[in-house]
Amino acid sequence: MRRLSAALAILALLTVLSTSRQPARARDDMPSMGAMSAAVSRHMAMTALRPNQQGDRARADAIVVAARAVMKRWPDVASVEAAGFTKFAPGVALPIEHYTNYQYAAAAQLGVFNPDHPTSMIFERHGKTLTLVGVMYTTAAHVPEDKLDAMVPLSIAQWHRHVDLCFPPAGTRTDPGGRFGFGGAINTKAACDAANGRWSPQVFGWMVHVWPNERDQKSIWAVDRNDDHGHGSMSM
Repeated sequence: MRRLSAALAILALLTVLSTSRQPARARDDMPSMGAMSAAVSRHMAMTALRPNQQGDRARADAIVVAARAVMKRWPDVASVEAAGFTKFAPGVALPIEHYTNYQYAAAAQLGVFNPDHPTSMIFERHGKTLTLVGVMYTTAAHVPEDKLDAMVPLSIAQWHRHVDLCFPPAGTRTDPGGRFGFGGAINTKAACDAANGRWSPQVFGWMVHVWPNERDQKSIWAVDRNDDHGHGSMSM
């Protein structure tokens, strides 16, 4: 039953990725990263930071070491793809690109936390150049915070999930008002229904980003690599 649930979760993930993708905008029409982060934050739920417990820093540091080793093992798009990762939203150039390994994602859905097997490798785009900057770990949406804390200490990191999303009506090709999707202005079911959108109270499960090469703990465990506060925005 657990394997079937995981398979269904992965199928749902793939369905959302294929139906929620929006057309790429011209570069001059792209919002700033700060504006994108602020918009996406209204669709984020975060775990609460907990008091520090003995051993938390050592556990977190061990994950960072493993993540850094993974990035060294697969340092570029070619090696990441050879390892079984595929690009989220193929054909759409995004400022931050996630390459996902669905075999690792399925194991994560079953509750397996393996720092050597991140669900996604994260690249930052500079023109046509993609630079590996971090990794993402995931688990199922129903996992309680105590279990999340056992995976990654909540005194140091905050897991997040995507909530209150309105996807555009089927066949929609443009969204000039920025109403729909992960960075959309709509975040209530009533407003989504009024816009003839497709409401989803939550997509995906819990996730946590790690930026192993950043300068300090707050930056290493920030939701968004460019988020100085370590929470409240994200880059997916």
